[in-house]
Amino acid sequence: MTREQALEEYLRRVVGIVSPSFRGKSILIVGVGAGSYEVEKLARFCPRELKLCDFDRVEISNLVRTAYTYEDAVLGRLKVDAMAARVQAINPFLGVVTYPYNILEMTRDELDDLFDGADLVVAGTDQFAAQALVNREAVRRGIPAVFIGILAGAAGARVVWSVPGETGCYRCVAEERYEAAEESDSSVDLVGAAGSLADCQFIDMIALKVCLAILERDSNSVMGRFYQAMKGRNDVVVRCDPTEGWANSMWKAVLSDLPKEPRDFAAELEEQVLLAMDSMWLPAARNEACPDCGK
Repeated sequence: MTREQALEEYLRRVVGIVSPSFRGKSILIVGVGAGSYEVEKLARFCPRELKLCDFDRVEISNLVRTAYTYEDAVLGRLKVDAMAARVQAINPFLGVVTYPYNILEMTRDELDDLFDGADLVVAGTDQFAAQALVNREAVRRGIPAVFIGILAGAAGARVVWSVPGETGCYRCVAEERYEAAEESDSSVDLVGAAGSLADCQFIDMIALKVCLAILERDSNSVMGRFYQAMKGRNDVVVRCDPTEGWANSMWKAVLSDLPKEPRDFAAELEEQVLLAMDSMWLPAARNEACPDCGK
């Protein structure tokens, strides 16, 4: 079998799910820790290129919820190098460029190289400052972006996406995080280190579908049609644990609008239908005065 025949066979089962144009896409992922399985699955859809940015190294404690191996941890491999080797072993038709740097410490020229040619940026770091930087740079360059924020213990998450000209940016949607960072000396970084693999992967797969939909937004494919169905709902609240405070409160807020006569519909849904491993897709208004994307 020639390489061309092998590539054709590789792509055979994604025909119609994504369009042929997907093969030309370049995706930048900033932070390849908890989102390592999302990176792996993006590679299986066979875009042209993945650009991986993360300064961290694989540790033994990472193995319970990531795609890395024991050998990666023992050798202390950089996450970007270990992930590059893994995805190219899965898909040798994929180009991978690694950036083993802290994005907050990169120069302007380095940032230009990092973002250059990207069709989508995925920001999956725990650091608020890094997420904010990715938002500014993506807005400045007109690149769609997906932001993944996992709550403590991976009990829930928030997935925010933006497409310039169609939605507000991350700052518009998560304005309260920016306000907290400005008004307090306390950290607004996320702490999700103890989360289980089951919950982290559920969150990642929702983010993965959002990524694929955005990349296919102009195509008549399964993922392109899903983008049209999203209709600008760019604030996705994910619930993995029904006892988690913030995510669960979102469900209670929506259910509170249901009528209580002839029976209490909200209580019935909570007791008999809804529990966890679910998501809520909300439209977020653009802030015309946003310092990042406002006119």
